[in-house]
Amino acid sequence: TLELADDLDGIFITAAFYNNVDVDELGTAKVTGFTISGAVGQPLEVAFQLMAYDRTSGSVINTTVTMPLATIRDTANRVLYNQGAVLMNDASGGALSNPTDIIYPSSFTLTFQREMRGVYGLGGSFNNIDEPSNDGKPSVTLSMEFPRYTSSEHFDNLDANTPQKIQMLFTGSAIGGGNDRTFMIELPNCKYASANLPIVEGIMPHPIEFNCLSANSAPTGMTVVKPFEIVIVNNYGGDPLEPGN
Repeated sequence: TLELADDLDGIFITAAFYNNVDVDELGTAKVTGFTISGAVGQPLEVAFQLMAYDRTSGSVINTTVTMPLATIRDTANRVLYNQGAVLMNDASGGALSNPTDIIYPSSFTLTFQREMRGVYGLGGSFNNIDEPSNDGKPSVTLSMEFPRYTSSEHFDNLDANTPQKIQMLFTGSAIGGGNDRTFMIELPNCKYASANLPIVEGIMPHPIEFNCLSANSAPTGMTVVKPFEIVIVNNYGGDPLEPGN
């Protein structure tokens, strides 16, 4: 279970990239945000935003010799969009159930961004910033697109300012013990930011967007109160957030 931390004080990563000549290295970097997206016919993708202290070209620590030794834990079990079920109902309603609450967006994008900033000078240098820290509240948005407009439900909920709870559950192959590989995102308090209907000749798509907020208490059927939570089931027995993992 991956929950949002209140801050990232003292937490860094090292990122290394082989550029077909040598290895560029971000020796001290913070993950300030990420985007998880999916679309029909595609595997889910994740992109991370980094804020780095400095960039080293031609690293002598991570090199063209050491990079091929990096372990990719699993390349055969990507999360596919067609393995998913997306469920949504009013945040004040009963527990989500399939098929009653299932919806069929053709794509989605979940964006999490921390407001972080480092300042010059306090780190003992006017060329590099000190450790970035929170500089405002983070933002979480979820956008979906429905390929065909069939109902005014989202416009009605937008007008009534009715928050929604959403679960996106992707189920893969069996891993034994009655368990399947799963990837689940739960969002307890999604407030409509917009619902649109571009007027075009032919089939009209229906994009919507939410601001994802914390909840005062977990809605029925969920235990999460922060803007979202990610639950992963696989056959890796370690802690993915420990150093080196």
